[in-house]
Amino acid sequence: MSSSYRQDFKLAVHEQLPHFLFVKETPNDIKLRLQEEFLENSGEYASIVLEPLYKVDVQKLAEKITIPVRAINSDANTTSITNNQKYFKDFSCKIIQGTGYYPMLEKPEDFNLLLEEVLQEFKS
Repeated sequence: MSSSYRQDFKLAVHEQLPHFLFVKETPNDIKLRLQEEFLENSGEYASIVLEPLYKVDVQKLAEKITIPVRAINSDANTTSITNNQKYFKDFSCKIIQGTGYYPMLEKPEDFNLLLEEVLQEFKS
């Protein structure tokens, strides 16, 4: 991805990223908004920002986290709860159906309900 960003960022944003970020149910206005926001940056900048994601040992870092970790994820990419629980001491996940990488934008009402559930868990 990094080399694609550097070679032709606009093409990558319009042709490659949608396969990773969106599902068929993702509203078109959300897709366009995000693509426009991505293109406010350069491909060089995007490469630099994303590079640590491919170099950091996330599992090693996760083992150091002692606070509860909660995720609200899309069903588009499988979240391995069992695998995450190997590394995070206290991990759980809620799933929103029919969204891409941005469930908080695609289904904000559903996301907010699940977020409220997570917050209530820590209220007591």
